[in-house]
Amino acid sequence: MNVVRALHRYGVASIAVLFEDPLVSLSHLPQRKIPVPGRSHEEKEANLRNILLNMNAGDRPVLLPTSDRLLDFICAYRPELEGKFSLLMPSSELVRTLNDKAEETALVAGLGFPLPKTVAPLPVCAGELEERLALPMMIKLRKHEFWSVLDRKNVIVRTHEELCRFYAKKSAFTHELIAQELIEGSDDASWICSAAFDRRHQLASAAMKRKLRMAPPHFGDATVAISATNPELLDIVERMGRAMGCVGIAGFEFRWDRRDGQYKYIEMNPRLGSRCSSVEYDYDLGVPTAYTAYRLALDLPVSPMAGQRNGIVYREFDTDLLNRFRDHESLGSILRHHAALSWQHQVHEQYASLTDPLPALRAWTRTLEKAVRKAGSRVRSLVPPYARPIASPAGVTIPVKR
Repeated sequence: MNVVRALHRYGVASIAVLFEDPLVSLSHLPQRKIPVPGRSHEEKEANLRNILLNMNAGDRPVLLPTSDRLLDFICAYRPELEGKFSLLMPSSELVRTLNDKAEETALVAGLGFPLPKTVAPLPVCAGELEERLALPMMIKLRKHEFWSVLDRKNVIVRTHEELCRFYAKKSAFTHELIAQELIEGSDDASWICSAAFDRRHQLASAAMKRKLRMAPPHFGDATVAISATNPELLDIVERMGRAMGCVGIAGFEFRWDRRDGQYKYIEMNPRLGSRCSSVEYDYDLGVPTAYTAYRLALDLPVSPMAGQRNGIVYREFDTDLLNRFRDHESLGSILRHHAALSWQHQVHEQYASLTDPLPALRAWTRTLEKAVRKAGSRVRSLVPPYARPIASPAGVTIPVKR
């Protein structure tokens, strides 16, 4: 969604192949929208391959993946796709490494960049993990396809008892997980950089943002961020991109560790980002990340890297509201925080656009549906068992006393 809008602002028409993001289907900006049919993952991938290889879209159009899953797909069929499309992405080997947190952290450590102490994959027993990595710790998925193991981005473990309970439930999945020391601190200790690298691994575009609030709270994706120049981090991004062999779009995340005064590497995604890494937000900062990548993919010249506009706030009010309620923050506190941001800064609201309103309406409706389901499950948990209704074989709900 964000890349379609960002390129549209520079007069670049796009074709949206609807594989994962349903919001793009509601936008009127794509020149064409092509849904990918299929029920299983394998069936959808086969159909996506056929659609791309038989697409009539001019002379070698630029193909821009927007998810880890689509990056894996391009790597699998890269020789065929490179004959049809202009690609700007790292080597398939680097993509596979970055999509596996165990291999990614080993690569970064080997290149000499600081990162949180890591155990990857997890040992088979809780005691061994606690010996190798002191509490508190964060447990993460190794790969995006293991999402069902945790059903969330990460799990924070602060006590021995919590670690034992985690192992009691997840001991069969230790090879699919990694653990890292938890770098404590406020939300604004985390930083994001959206970057674009040319085919020689030189940094061509970069936009720096500082997280202010996250979902899940304190250790998750940004729901509120603010653009801020950080020369030290920019230098790290430039050196890291060159050392890794980055090509094309890259989204970096770091966290400031007050214990040793260093920025620690958290992750890098070699693709177009979402949330506060979105290229539409970059456009508001005066950094044409998507357009730069588009021109580099076509081997066209790009403008020299310019400075960004600072103090522009990125916000997902609906997501932040829902998650802060779960974290037991009062409604008054949440509203005061957002009111202060709106009064003091220019705000970029995720998905919001007066000229393309339907994606934002659907995103907000989806968040409301989640909130209603969550509230409903809480209400049902408070109802005594004997007062809960059961369904008859005919599907009619009949309240009974058990």
